[in-house]
Amino acid sequence: MIIRMRKIITPDRICDQCGKPYNRGRRPSGQLESPAEFRTRRFCKKACYQEWNHGENSHYYIDGFRHGHEGGYIRHSDGSYVHRSVMAEKLGRPLTADEHVHHIDEDTANNDPDNLELTTNSEHRAMHAATQKRNVEGRFS
Repeated sequence: MIIRMRKIITPDRICDQCGKPYNRGRRPSGQLESPAEFRTRRFCKKACYQEWNHGENSHYYIDGFRHGHEGGYIRHSDGSYVHRSVMAEKLGRPLTADEHVHHIDEDTANNDPDNLELTTNSEHRAMHAATQKRNVEGRFS
């Protein structure tokens, strides 16, 4: 008995990043990707997706701010921390590298000026060490 597979012809699509046409790709095993997978794909190759996924296109950006990185701290689209720029504006001067900004309520997304406190590195570490949990040997857990 001979089983014939019908050939599914799919029209070329245009890559959202580079603008080049592309069609169904093959997996490392050599198997052709399914038509359903192909319909959901927007880029011709992984490198195009990675290039497109920076900056404002990243799913971490919400309303011009980057969320979801490094303990919930919010960043401007240029990568600078929002809480540091809020404190600099509050003080009327830029912050030095050895100045730290502490979130009083410990909510790193709450960048209200009244919730921010300027500290040194050692003061900031001491504040967090006082509230951090320790194991039976006295080490931070």
